[in-house]
Amino acid sequence: MNRTPANQARQTDIAAEQAQRSQSLFAAIVLAAIDDAIDENAKFKNGIGTTRIRIWAKSDDGQEILTLAGIDPSKRAIDNLAIFVELGEKTSISELMRIGART
Repeated sequence: MNRTPANQARQTDIAAEQAQRSQSLFAAIVLAAIDDAIDENAKFKNGIGTTRIRIWAKSDDGQEILTLAGIDPSKRAIDNLAIFVELGEKTSISELMRIGART
Protein backbone atom coordinates (compact mmCIF):
# COMPACT_ATOMS: atom_id res chain seq x y z
CA MET A 1 0.00 0.00 0.00
CA ASN A 2 1.25 3.45 -0.88
CA ARG A 3 2.20 5.40 2.26
CA THR A 4 2.51 8.84 0.73
CA PRO A 5 1.49 11.84 2.85
CA ALA A 6 -1.40 12.56 0.48
CA ASN A 7 -2.71 8.99 0.81
CA GLN A 8 -2.40 9.08 4.59
CA ALA A 9 -4.25 12.41 4.71
CA ARG A 10 -7.03 10.94 2.56
CA GLN A 11 -7.33 7.94 4.86
CA THR A 12 -7.50 10.26 7.86
CA ASP A 13 -10.28 12.26 6.18
CA ILE A 14 -12.22 9.07 5.46
CA ALA A 15 -11.84 7.90 9.06
CA ALA A 16 -13.02 11.28 10.37
CA GLU A 17 -16.06 11.18 8.09
CA GLN A 18 -16.93 7.67 9.26
CA ALA A 19 -16.59 8.75 12.89
CA GLN A 20 -18.94 11.69 12.26
CA ARG A 21 -21.50 9.40 10.64
CA SER A 22 -21.31 7.02 13.56
CA GLN A 23 -21.76 9.85 16.06
CA SER A 24 -24.77 11.13 14.10
CA LEU A 25 -26.33 7.66 14.23
CA PHE A 26 -26.03 7.49 18.01
CA ALA A 27 -27.34 11.06 18.32
CA ALA A 28 -30.43 9.93 16.39
CA ILE A 29 -30.93 7.16 18.96
CA VAL A 30 -30.82 9.74 21.76
CA LEU A 31 -33.36 11.91 19.94
CA ALA A 32 -35.65 8.91 19.46
CA ALA A 33 -35.42 8.10 23.19
CA ILE A 34 -36.34 11.70 24.00
CA ASP A 35 -39.33 11.60 21.63
CA ASP A 36 -40.49 8.31 23.16
CA ALA A 37 -40.29 9.82 26.65
CA ILE A 38 -42.25 12.88 25.51
CA ASP A 39 -44.91 10.59 24.03
CA GLU A 40 -45.16 8.71 27.34
CA ASN A 41 -45.58 11.97 29.26
CA ALA A 42 -48.34 13.06 26.88
CA LYS A 43 -50.09 9.69 26.98
CA PHE A 44 -50.02 8.99 30.70
CA LYS A 45 -49.92 12.56 32.08
CA ASN A 46 -47.92 11.45 35.13
CA GLY A 47 -44.32 12.31 34.26
CA ILE A 48 -43.36 8.69 33.61
CA GLY A 49 -41.47 9.70 30.46
CA THR A 50 -39.25 12.05 32.45
CA THR A 51 -38.52 9.30 34.95
CA ARG A 52 -37.78 6.80 32.22
CA ILE A 53 -35.38 9.09 30.32
CA ARG A 54 -33.45 9.60 33.58
CA ILE A 55 -33.33 5.85 34.24
CA TRP A 56 -32.25 5.14 30.66
CA ALA A 57 -29.58 7.86 30.67
CA LYS A 58 -28.14 6.53 33.94
CA SER A 59 -28.10 2.91 32.73
CA ASP A 60 -24.95 1.37 31.27
CA ASP A 61 -26.50 1.27 27.79
CA GLY A 62 -27.72 4.85 28.04
CA GLN A 63 -24.33 6.06 29.25
CA GLU A 64 -22.60 4.31 26.34
CA ILE A 65 -25.02 5.66 23.74
CA LEU A 66 -24.77 9.20 25.12
CA THR A 67 -20.98 8.97 25.01
CA LEU A 68 -21.00 7.62 21.44
CA ALA A 69 -23.36 10.45 20.48
CA GLY A 70 -20.79 12.94 21.75
CA ILE A 71 -22.77 13.83 24.89
CA ASP A 72 -21.02 13.75 28.25
CA PRO A 73 -23.27 11.53 30.38
CA SER A 74 -22.95 13.78 33.42
CA LYS A 75 -25.67 14.54 35.96
CA ARG A 76 -26.10 17.96 34.37
CA ALA A 77 -26.65 16.47 30.91
CA ILE A 78 -29.16 13.95 32.29
CA ASP A 79 -31.01 16.74 34.12
CA ASN A 80 -31.18 18.72 30.87
CA LEU A 81 -32.53 15.70 28.99
CA ALA A 82 -35.27 15.40 31.62
CA ILE A 83 -36.07 19.14 31.38
CA PHE A 84 -36.36 18.84 27.60
CA VAL A 85 -38.78 15.92 28.02
CA GLU A 86 -40.83 17.92 30.55
CA LEU A 87 -41.12 20.79 28.06
CA GLY A 88 -42.85 18.36 25.71
CA GLU A 89 -41.54 19.67 22.40
CA LYS A 90 -40.62 16.70 20.25
CA THR A 91 -37.14 16.76 18.79
CA SER A 92 -38.48 16.33 15.27
CA ILE A 93 -40.51 19.54 15.72
CA SER A 94 -37.50 21.32 17.21
CA GLU A 95 -35.42 20.39 14.19
CA LEU A 96 -38.10 21.66 11.82
CA MET A 97 -38.29 24.94 13.74
CA ARG A 98 -34.50 25.33 13.64
CA ILE A 99 -34.39 24.66 9.89
CA GLY A 100 -37.27 27.08 9.34
CA ALA A 101 -35.44 29.78 11.27
CA ARG A 102 -32.50 29.51 8.85
CA THR A 103 -34.55 30.08 5.72
